[in-house]
Amino acid sequence: MSALPARERPSPGRHAEAEWAQIAAAAPQVAAVMRRYLRQLGTFLAPGSVDAAENALRQLARWMISEAGLAAVGDIRRDDIEDYKVWLAARPRGGGQTITAETHRQRMRTVRQFFERIIEWDWPDAPPRNPVIAWDIPKKPEPLPKFLDDRDAAKLMDTARASADPRDRLVVELLARTGMFSSGQFEHNGLPAGFSRSVIR
Repeated sequence: MSALPARERPSPGRHAEAEWAQIAAAAPQVAAVMRRYLRQLGTFLAPGSVDAAENALRQLARWMISEAGLAAVGDIRRDDIEDYKVWLAARPRGGGQTITAETHRQRMRTVRQFFERIIEWDWPDAPPRNPVIAWDIPKKPEPLPKFLDDRDAAKLMDTARASADPRDRLVVELLARTGMFSSGQFEHNGLPAGFSRSVIR
């Protein structure tokens, strides 16, 4: 809980401006390029997307100055980004934990887009090539496959065995023995429409 009353607490916008002023004092070229880029984003992205990019780039600028000793965007190289990735993954958040995988993914994607665009726009302060490669952006985890629990599987087998059509029994038996039960398998494999819904409910 903040010690300042709500009316005296600095707004997020004022905090960002104060931080940009500090960045500009320490590395004017970094601040100039990043703020110019953010103005360009404002011409084709929604304000929320620009705010997210601003947060990510401000964080990158802080790292450049305090951790890497870099004073120009064009000076960033591949090995710098490898160091940045490690630093970013260890950033703290509430509860004594590090940033979430989604935040890490979003920040790295934003930084990659930043370099990609300023290189494509032929800005003189851009690095010669994008130092952030696709593999630097953590992939989203694959969703786990959905399985029937024992009760639903038994209900499905009982319904199939009671079916007058031997094809229904064959298809369900085949799916059961190969572990291929999934919500889309039934109608795809020729079982009547609504069969799976009437069984797995």
